Amino acid sequence: MAATGKSRDELVEELKSCHKRLKQMEDLMEDKAETEFRGSETILLVEDDDHVRASVRRILEHYGYQVLEAYDAQAALGLVQQKAVNYDLVLTDIMMPGLSGGDLVERLQAIKPQVKVLFMSGYADGELIPDDVFDVLDSGKHFLEKPFKPEVLVAKIRQVLDTVDRTE
Repeated sequence: MAATGKSRDELVEELKSCHKRLKQMEDLMEDKAETEFRGSETILLVEDDDHVRASVRRILEHYGYQVLEAYDAQAALGLVQQKAVNYDLVLTDIMMPGLSGGDLVERLQAIKPQVKVLFMSGYADGELIPDDVFDVLDSGKHFLEKPFKPEVLVAKIRQVLDTVDRTE
């Protein structure tokens, strides 16, 4: 008997039941993502890791979003300043070579003050968090920790896009 008063077999069955319910919840989330989190807005994706950027672009396009890509903050600024591009949300890594995601957003907001922003970073709990990441976390800005599941990404993007800006 375990400390809970249940036999090992009972605990195993309970664990199997929990796994089954978790799988059902994941399936429901995936189904919900396919319908409720779709969009047609344009996302400015700024990510210095080629593989991450390509994966995120594929996910966003799968869910109906248009994607403008930049490999770093300078490329994003160049894209925005050289072309008359329209975008609804900036999805940016925080830590990048050169300008950080936070610095990029400050400059983009000088051009387009009402732009919606979702920051992302791969710094996990327990790691030494760089100041740029800490500043975003501490400020209460929209943030998504990498790695993430596709449905979590699109749910968060939908949440940020649907958030009403109090200054509008």
